[in-house]
Amino acid sequence: MKLKQSFLIFAGTAILPTLALLAQETTGTPSATPAQENASEKSDDAASAETTAKNGKAVRVTAAKHEMELQDVPLSVSVISGDEITKSSAATVSDVLDDVPGVQVESTGSAGFKQVNIRGESNQRVLILVDGQKISETKGMNGAPLLMSVQDIERAEVIKGPASVLYGSEAIGGVVNIITKKAGKEGAHGSVGVRGDTGTRGLDQYYDLNARYGGFAARVSFSDENHGDIESPDGRIDRTSYRFQNTSAYLAYDISENISFGTKIESFRGRSEVASGDDLVFMELPGWDRDKVGLFLEIKDISETFVKFRVDAYFQKTDKHFVQDITQFVPPMTINVDSDRRNKHYGYGAEMQADFVIAEDHYLIVGAQIDYVKLDSHEVTATQNWMTLPTGNRYIVDMTRTNDYDADILTAALFAQDEWNFAEGWDLVLGARGTYVKNEFDDGTSHVVRRAGTNAGTTTEILPNQSEDDANATFSLSLVNSQIENWTFRGTVAQGYRYASINELYIGSAMAGTTTNPNPNLDPESSISYELGARYNDGNLNIDATVFYTNADDYIGTRTTTSAIGDQIWFVNYDSARTFGAELAASYLFELGNDATIKPYAVATLMRRRFDDSSGSTYYTGQPELFGKIGVLATYSESNRDWWADFNIRGNSATKEEVEDTATGGTKVDRQSGWATLNFSVGLDIFDKNKSAFFEKLTLAVGIDNITDKRYELPNLTYLQPGRSFWASLKYDF
Repeated sequence: MKLKQSFLIFAGTAILPTLALLAQETTGTPSATPAQENASEKSDDAASAETTAKNGKAVRVTAAKHEMELQDVPLSVSVISGDEITKSSAATVSDVLDDVPGVQVESTGSAGFKQVNIRGESNQRVLILVDGQKISETKGMNGAPLLMSVQDIERAEVIKGPASVLYGSEAIGGVVNIITKKAGKEGAHGSVGVRGDTGTRGLDQYYDLNARYGGFAARVSFSDENHGDIESPDGRIDRTSYRFQNTSAYLAYDISENISFGTKIESFRGRSEVASGDDLVFMELPGWDRDKVGLFLEIKDISETFVKFRVDAYFQKTDKHFVQDITQFVPPMTINVDSDRRNKHYGYGAEMQADFVIAEDHYLIVGAQIDYVKLDSHEVTATQNWMTLPTGNRYIVDMTRTNDYDADILTAALFAQDEWNFAEGWDLVLGARGTYVKNEFDDGTSHVVRRAGTNAGTTTEILPNQSEDDANATFSLSLVNSQIENWTFRGTVAQGYRYASINELYIGSAMAGTTTNPNPNLDPESSISYELGARYNDGNLNIDATVFYTNADDYIGTRTTTSAIGDQIWFVNYDSARTFGAELAASYLFELGNDATIKPYAVATLMRRRFDDSSGSTYYTGQPELFGKIGVLATYSESNRDWWADFNIRGNSATKEEVEDTATGGTKVDRQSGWATLNFSVGLDIFDKNKSAFFEKLTLAVGIDNITDKRYELPNLTYLQPGRSFWASLKYDF
């Protein structure tokens, strides 16, 4: 699509701020609304945070691109706090999200680099953010990983359903935004933590030092997470070990009460083995690293109308190293394919956002965003086919192919959202985004050296430059009602948009002997989602329920075709993918006197997906129809100690997936059994009564997962998960 059309879409989006002015006649100077007051509040008060953790009513999130209470957010959002993470058995960032309604943790073989699935949408369709800035992955088949330490999380916010209006292309399925720890309260503080578990013979350690004096705030941290092979009920699962190391530094300065600027530097080093389930298939990720430098400037309370202005900019580099060695015996032939791949992503990004209070009843945000990602890919593949004869080995094929690719993606967007409180207890939220995307395959060479056969020699192929661009406008509309005490009802219609990746358009993918060919004719995916939700919270009973339906068109998947040279797999557009379901998070707090509580809780998702194309339709998409967790949490407080215990059951129903059957030319259904595990944990928080400079809090947590030693696998994974395992964590805050 041409730049002219893109400009028109941008211009249309930019006009949205005027809607607020037209919606209501302004008389006099607008007074500060609750939204404006909330935007300028400080959030680092310890007592307030403790109240938030206990009753849940004051939980504040930034999912709607500005800070507001979770109860009032017009999106389907779940939040996991750092305190919850400390007391959980989560070993990776993905594990932290495992109990969020609508979310599943998946893996393609790497036990460390797991992916997140939201409402059946794969990780390719889930935007991964760290402090609001995305992690890019254009070459892999499975989307961006969570390249950070679980110990560095202040909280995690998960938006379920299309969030393309506020967050862009990859957010067609949802958003995971990890907010990292910054500086704490006034003075110098720190923490030291250690965690171990028998399920992977893992040991994690974490160190943090932070300080706030006057206008200065600083923090440095280091974590090391080292895990061995999984100990399943059937024994050790080879090649499932991983190790992550994360170092970060944060520095900020308040020029005045209203102006702040700062920087955050992060360095992540990760490696992971890959379980293939086949002794003749060796795969490994010797390194998947991330380095990032981010800057921000924030100005608040500029005027009674101009609430906030913020600029964020960053440079980020991810470096993925993947190796595989595959051996096959096809008598009398022996085939060996040895690959070494190095993909580097250089990312540059900036975002500006301005918040306004207009006409007293409108909270308006407008923003602009630009991201540029450059891919530098280097692949070396050595292939040998030979027969062993009495006279020695006879090589039929002996060649080395070296591929070098350079490609880049430019994404620019304008977005705006207006929250209009048009009547008491009623809010209308209208959002729009104009996006321009340009993909370029800049330079590619394929160099082949053949050392056997009649065609021995060297050839070099120069791959043609290719370029595609597209402009798109997406819109969302939400209606929120909070007239009934403790209740908030919401209805949302939202569009989603996803542009095909460089991998899908130009390069393709090869893994474990299977090659998927690119398709430069792919159309962008689009979707529309309808959602009804309700939240209730009276301090004891807490309910968050949602029903949803999503219809995605031109869904990008793969298809196998048969030709004279054998079966070929291609990226293709399906006609549509439809998802409908319901999500529930509910709990009730029984108070047993002043010091003890018991809280039964449940997290459940009921969901069905259907793929439609010219050959028919299927509900067998590899996703469980029911998954979740139920449990009971008990707490007891005495003096300066808080005790807690948690007993729960986690599981999902069986999965069925319709796949190509190359033997018959038709299809077959792969089935994976459902499962449920029993889990128990207990812990103790010890607080400082006298506010000592050397002791603030000590948290001890121990637990046992999979008490019955159940054999089970995660969806879309072919190896067993840990059997009965014990874990313990200790954290000291000072």
